[in-house]
Amino acid sequence: MRSRSCWRWPPFFVTLTAGGWHPGDPVGPGSALHLTYQRATTVTWLGIVACQIGTAFAARTDRAPLRAIGVFSNRRLLVGIGFSLAFAAAIVYLPALHHLFGTAALDPGQLATVAPFPFLVWGADELRRALVRRRGATAPAAPVAPPAPAAPAEATGHHPLTVLLARHGWSARRLSHALGVGEHAAAEIVAHAHRVAAEHGRRGR
Repeated sequence: MRSRSCWRWPPFFVTLTAGGWHPGDPVGPGSALHLTYQRATTVTWLGIVACQIGTAFAARTDRAPLRAIGVFSNRRLLVGIGFSLAFAAAIVYLPALHHLFGTAALDPGQLATVAPFPFLVWGADELRRALVRRRGATAPAAPVAPPAPAAPAEATGHHPLTVLLARHGWSARRLSHALGVGEHAAAEIVAHAHRVAAEHGRRGR
């Protein structure tokens, strides 16, 4: 699956500043802004999850638009995304998991900062595919090379080696014994070799 850049820092600092943070303010455990810091890190992690959901849809096709293959046609992908969202919701909203993962519950406004991420990732890739299709449609077709003429020996079905032997004086009987073919087939090879030699003689004049 191709990777996608996720916008980690904007939601992080947006959440911090919205909670009253200023550069240099302490955010460690016991400080007044520690909960705000946990929410900022939670939003950042959730933004990564949202980007990966957009990537999962974008990676389903290299050239065709997503509507051509169907947004809901891959049931396994939908099940996987549903499980990811359920697991993310548990990490964000179950207090028992906050201490383990260092997360904090988010309000609707904080969730809204990462909600567009899947559509931005998918939309960027959809635009890339549209440009690829457009370039492919306007590219000139490659010229088709004419087929190479077949060699005379191949056209008649005789192996070039047998024709060469016949041209060098092998008789039909000798070819028949050496190749294990009938005398009639050997005679045809010799006759063909004579025709090839005659043809070459005419070309060399």
